Amino acid sequence: MKINKTFAVIQNSLPMILLLSLAWCISVPAANAQETDVQKLIQDLNHEDNRIRRDAAMYLSELAGDSVEVVEAVPALIKALGDSQDQVWFHSVTALARLGPDAAPAIPELINDLREMRRTSVNAKWYRSAYALGQIGEAAVQPLIKACENQRSSVRAGAAKAMEWIPEAAAETAPVLISLLEDRDQDVREIASESLSALPEPALQLLVKNIHHESESTREAVYTALGRAGARAQDTAPNLLKQVQSEGNNHLLAVGVDALAKIGAHPESFFAFLKSRFPHEDPEIQQSIANAILSLPSQQSVPMLIQFLDSKNPQLQSRAADLLGHIGPDAAPALENILNLIEQHSTESDHAQVFKDAYVAIGLKGIPVLLNHIEKLDSYSSEHWTADLLSKYGMIGVANLEESLDQNNTQQILAVMDAFAKMGSAAIEAEESIVRMTRHESPNIRSAAVQALTSVGIKPSKLSPLVEPLLNDQSLQVRQSAVSSLRKSPEAAADQLDKLDDLLSDPDPGMRESALLAIASTGNQADDLSEAVAMLLADPESEVRLAAIQTLGSIGKAPNLAIRQMDWLARNGGQDVLLNVLKALGRMGESAAPYLSLFEANLQNSNDDIRQAAFAGYIIVEENKESLLPVMIKAVEDESTMIRHSSLKAMGSMREDAAAAIPNLIARLDYAEDQDLALGALRFMPSKIEFIGDYIESLEHEDPGVRHFGCRALGRLGKDAASALPKLKEARRDRYRFVRDEANKAIQRIQD
Repeated sequence: MKINKTFAVIQNSLPMILLLSLAWCISVPAANAQETDVQKLIQDLNHEDNRIRRDAAMYLSELAGDSVEVVEAVPALIKALGDSQDQVWFHSVTALARLGPDAAPAIPELINDLREMRRTSVNAKWYRSAYALGQIGEAAVQPLIKACENQRSSVRAGAAKAMEWIPEAAAETAPVLISLLEDRDQDVREIASESLSALPEPALQLLVKNIHHESESTREAVYTALGRAGARAQDTAPNLLKQVQSEGNNHLLAVGVDALAKIGAHPESFFAFLKSRFPHEDPEIQQSIANAILSLPSQQSVPMLIQFLDSKNPQLQSRAADLLGHIGPDAAPALENILNLIEQHSTESDHAQVFKDAYVAIGLKGIPVLLNHIEKLDSYSSEHWTADLLSKYGMIGVANLEESLDQNNTQQILAVMDAFAKMGSAAIEAEESIVRMTRHESPNIRSAAVQALTSVGIKPSKLSPLVEPLLNDQSLQVRQSAVSSLRKSPEAAADQLDKLDDLLSDPDPGMRESALLAIASTGNQADDLSEAVAMLLADPESEVRLAAIQTLGSIGKAPNLAIRQMDWLARNGGQDVLLNVLKALGRMGESAAPYLSLFEANLQNSNDDIRQAAFAGYIIVEENKESLLPVMIKAVEDESTMIRHSSLKAMGSMREDAAAAIPNLIARLDYAEDQDLALGALRFMPSKIEFIGDYIESLEHEDPGVRHFGCRALGRLGKDAASALPKLKEARRDRYRFVRDEANKAIQRIQD
């Protein structure tokens, strides 16, 4: 029996069991609730009707606390402990517990029930029996002491548990429980320890005498019992600490530290001991010491942990920071120290992250300290780690960050704007404050604010009018940020296409490029700007030309002259130009048909991306399916997964026009990464008698989906697939039902 694993659950659920029982009782009609004829109830306890026996036991348990007449029912209640109905047993044992000392005749049977574990509610029965024995009190003491010698561990454990509820007999039971700390069964040792921790003196005195016991299992039980006793055992702390300091067993050392923390051992000696063992190489000891430190008053633990932050040992620093984070707001005095460590390790992301997590965990007090640090920086960059750290506060830090904007410190405001941008939608409550910053006198702040607005998720209908004046801002940086924000919000960009059109002639090439990409985000809504965009194919800056190609592709339309120019750029430019032209022309459909040779020429390009773009464009532009299919068949053998999958998907959409590719598709069924798409394409194609051998062979495939396909394909052939009947009949024994069902359908179609 494993009492310790379920005991806590039983103990915690007991009040609910009692509550439900009480609720059930209350629901009984008032006339029945007034039943007080004990003799009648005693008779009913022997009735053959389960319901009558249950009600009798319930009424007796109700009366047990109020009526002395129920004592007469003790023999019947003892007999009912063996009833086959759980509810009869439950109410009977409850009645005996309420009778207390008057239920002494039930002691033998209750002790016996500690060993009989025949019902579903095994541990509930054990617990309730032990509880009833405890309520009987002193009369049960000697029988329980004797039961502690029983061969069954469940009986010894139950007797030890019952002693917890007889505090008046502690002088007699405590020595017995102490002896059980050396029991061969762990459950017995644990429950004896638990009972000792609840009993009054001399239990604690006896525990202290066994602190130095030679048996490790006994010492563990003693440490645990003292810890459970809590503040009641505080006077034992000096003796316990002395023993724990000399403990050679790491597990017992950890248990002892836990016990010292629970009893409230806060003298300087315990403090010094924790300090000397922090951190420890053993994980269990390390966790116990950490828990003990966290149990100390913060005025003790925080200064100690701050000292560890100044250590040269990285492990010590990290562990101390982690604990300070667990302490929370009371660890605020450590914020500056942790901030310095973040600065020192800012280039070591993994190490710095420990300190960042601890800093944020301490709470909102870290925000003003961090902002003060930002103010003292020689210069601020959006790449600096401070903005990222501010963003970690998330929604709960938004209000505090908004308040800092009133200080009008440029570096702080920039950091806050960047933090809001990193928070995304979590910072939406700061929308009004960010909008206010778009009108700030500093162009850097206006630029950062408009970027933050887009990130927090401002509605496009609000963004468009806010961005409009910024598109004409004197600062190039602000204009670029405004255009960048439109690129992230296509709906707002569509409202500002006229302004973006004007920016295509901006003297700054970066501005022209940004305007093009913002236009590209609107897709075919920028149809009217295709000619203006095409003009930039001749821009002197390569980045602008590339952006123009991408934008025309997004629009999906270009003047014929522009398409010719794109073809020329693809054949005479670098790989980036070629790749983007192929993508752009591929989106233009039939208008790119005159340049089909550009796609064909790059179907074997060594660059995977270019080959993929060429293939994707080719299957869109080429309308002749007879020319298209051989290219697609070759593509299903390509080393690029993306190209193979593009071809397989396209074949599925061609349906019967791709039937010639059936053998190639069947061949791809042996490749896990292509199997699903190949099956998908095959399902849309008619069965062909010339491929019957392939279909039959697929019935032997290891994948059930392929076997299902084979059955289905053969069934479609009807009588022409008669030669497949032997294999299909074997498939009727397939381990998967959906394969068996499809095999039966196929056989029926062939034989009909």
